[in-house]
Amino acid sequence: MNRNRQSAFTIVELLIVIIVIAILAAISIVAYNGVQGRASDAAIKADLNAIQKKLRIVKVDNGRFPSVYAELPTDVKLTKNAYADRNNAYLCVDTDNDVFAFGAASKSGKYFSVTSNGGIQEESSMAGNYTCTLIGRTWGETGTYVRQFYSGGTSTWNAPWNG
Repeated sequence: MNRNRQSAFTIVELLIVIIVIAILAAISIVAYNGVQGRASDAAIKADLNAIQKKLRIVKVDNGRFPSVYAELPTDVKLTKNAYADRNNAYLCVDTDNDVFAFGAASKSGKYFSVTSNGGIQEESSMAGNYTCTLIGRTWGETGTYVRQFYSGGTSTWNAPWNG
């Protein structure tokens, strides 16, 4: 009796291959998300550095930091895809003491801030009140100019800093 035997994979072999592919895909996704998070953090730090420089230029030109929305520099752009989805960028200007703080939330889940007196630093949390606290003020306090630049949902950046 002469049978033609065809070789084939068993179900166990196929399952092992599928599991190995799934593990490799999961590792790749985690690594990719880490790279994206670091890219968002780097973009926010670059934005904060540019914002600090531009606000200092306004101070040199006007003798003080911006006290109204119209005085903000229009040539600074925020990196649109780097920021978290909601309530993620805050500027507080203390007009009494002529200092500012800018806070931003990254898509990676990290929070960063910069003040007129210091460099960029990572924070443990971020909200309007926290950002204002960096310069000794609270959100909406008299004598303080506060602006929230992005408020998620519509994915629309408020002028003048459109990315």
